[in-house]
Amino acid sequence: MLVGLLTAAPYANLDRPNVSDTLYWKTAGTLFAIVIGSGIFAVRGPSRASLIEAVNTSLLCAGGLWLGLIVGNHVNQWISALRPTFRLLNRMSKIISAFAVGYFTIVVLFSTFFAAVWRLNGPESFMGLPKDPGFPMFVYFSLVTATTVGYGDIVPRSVLARRSQVLSP
Repeated sequence: MLVGLLTAAPYANLDRPNVSDTLYWKTAGTLFAIVIGSGIFAVRGPSRASLIEAVNTSLLCAGGLWLGLIVGNHVNQWISALRPTFRLLNRMSKIISAFAVGYFTIVVLFSTFFAAVWRLNGPESFMGLPKDPGFPMFVYFSLVTATTVGYGDIVPRSVLARRSQVLSP
């Protein structure tokens, strides 16, 4: 796939076999596969098992190169098609970053509120929490509440816990 991504010519794939550039990749892939297969055969010694392994490795190597060319060129086409979107995201990067930092800040802030409620009211303030929950458990509950997923595995039971959940985003 790396070869397909780095190939400048978008026509170096099996979709257009009449283009002369495919001859280069066929030749290069075949030679590379033969070198790899010969190396395996030389290292393993002359036997039927090493010959079969060398042939299989050569075929897999050549097939992998062609599969990489096809997939890599399609990824190149997708990247080209998404280029305007990437430019827009690049221009909006400060806004998106500020939103992400703000959202994370809100989640952490409400996590501290939920932890404070648990410390004030005790374990009966939330159903589904362990006896001694750590701060990550409150971050999880705050994130689930802020994203409005609401799995229901942790439920506020006390009045103070329910009111602080209503205030969260």
